[in-house]
Amino acid sequence: KDRYLTLVFIHLSESGMPAKPVYFLMFVHFVTAESYELLRVYPNPFNPSTQIEYSLEQAGTVRLEVFDLQGRLVESLVNTQQQSGTHRIQWLASSQSTGLYFVRIQFENSQSYWYDTHKVTLIK
Repeated sequence: KDRYLTLVFIHLSESGMPAKPVYFLMFVHFVTAESYELLRVYPNPFNPSTQIEYSLEQAGTVRLEVFDLQGRLVESLVNTQQQSGTHRIQWLASSQSTGLYFVRIQFENSQSYWYDTHKVTLIK
């Protein structure tokens, strides 16, 4: 959703009295939760693979990464430009240990930046 935001700055004179206000008009693009979304990770818990589905309102650069509980990068699943729409990718975790992992998606283009994280459980 696009909105205009007016900022008003009022400077104080040396006597402490307000001086003439300065107005700025800014164009702001708000990102709503429905615009970009990590829709679901299923099944969860999983063994040995899970599907990761996400939706993009606009085209842009997407990074989809998996981290362990210590915050170490386990695997980079996506790191590329993608078109708007719903996308699906499979994470095959057969070489990983049983435990909790975090799936993080980051989206960026010239107008927006967004990220989300989901917790997933690998059970062997």
